[in-house]
Amino acid sequence: MSERSAGPVGILLGVVLLGAVAAFGIALPKATGDDEDREAAAPVELPDTLPHGLVAQDTVEGPQGEQYATVQGSAVAGLEEIFGAPAALRGYAARGGAVQATVTVLDRAPGLFDPHGPPIDPEVLGMERSVYELRRVGDAVCDLFWQQVVPQGAAVDEAADPAALQCQLGVGDRTIELFASGMSIEDAADVLESLAQDQ
Repeated sequence: MSERSAGPVGILLGVVLLGAVAAFGIALPKATGDDEDREAAAPVELPDTLPHGLVAQDTVEGPQGEQYATVQGSAVAGLEEIFGAPAALRGYAARGGAVQATVTVLDRAPGLFDPHGPPIDPEVLGMERSVYELRRVGDAVCDLFWQQVVPQGAAVDEAADPAALQCQLGVGDRTIELFASGMSIEDAADVLESLAQDQ
């Protein structure tokens, strides 16, 4: 991770964190809890490492790690103010930055999750696969971004990984969201399962 320059790191951090925070704004209902409820809830914590080589970016020594920690702290404060519940957010990277992920956890039961609209059968729209696909992955629901439409009659490459994915998983009254690029669906399922076991 130290090989990455500050410019690309800042851009990637901003994009991934923005996607994760926007997901909560779209998917979860506005909170009505008060400060007492927030203080009474158990703290939300995220690990330094996750499956498939993902390492928390705020563990990087020096200014980069400090920048990540500052941005993440601001995002958590914003989430807790909006939803009135304890939250945690942490950015991760693997394979020299080829995989970027943000995990957000909120002590609130999950709500409706369809960031790019409901799961309409692509055949109804005259194609084999849409750019966005809403799919159940284990116990989670994932919004997959395929970058390109697969026209009707063309073969779908089932072995290809999505360009990006966004998943929501409910664990009791806690919501876990994963926003990632460069990650396979199978790896996302492993990461979500690991996070669920920690809750």
